[in-house]
Amino acid sequence: LYEEQTIALDATVTTSGATTFCEGGEVELSAASGFDYLWSNGESTQSIVVDATGTYSVTISQGGCSETSNNIGVTVHSNPSVTLGSFSDLCEDAQSITLTGGSPSGGSYTVNGNSATQLDPSQTGTGSQTIVYTYTDQNNCTGTATESLVVNGLPSVSLTSFSDLCE
Repeated sequence: LYEEQTIALDATVTTSGATTFCEGGEVELSAASGFDYLWSNGESTQSIVVDATGTYSVTISQGGCSETSNNIGVTVHSNPSVTLGSFSDLCEDAQSITLTGGSPSGGSYTVNGNSATQLDPSQTGTGSQTIVYTYTDQNNCTGTATESLVVNGLPSVSLTSFSDLCE
């Protein structure tokens, strides 16, 4: 006596988020539970974490039957290359300076973590100031560059009394 069994294979892949993202991101691809798995990248687990551009699929199998999923395309965009020119040291009584030198243009600046377009040495206080330039490209990927600027305190001068000089 033979009993007929029907095995329902479902090779649908689900994603934990967007399949297009910036460098440093990742997405988890998962197949239904209860099968044997072979992903196109050689992995044999129910889920894989992907952080590289490529096309991914999974073949699930059970009881001599198998099914392969549709291809899932993953695109990883590079973060933009960002530079920031150096800054000259300032005295604490110097005029405010406009923050420039970030490339590519169109980004934003922070001074010591606060959004800024200018640096006013009388407001920052003396010492090293951290300037960060952040640029976001058309893929919504972000790059940063960091430079420091030193605000020097004014020298302390003291004069003692003078005696009259006569000849």
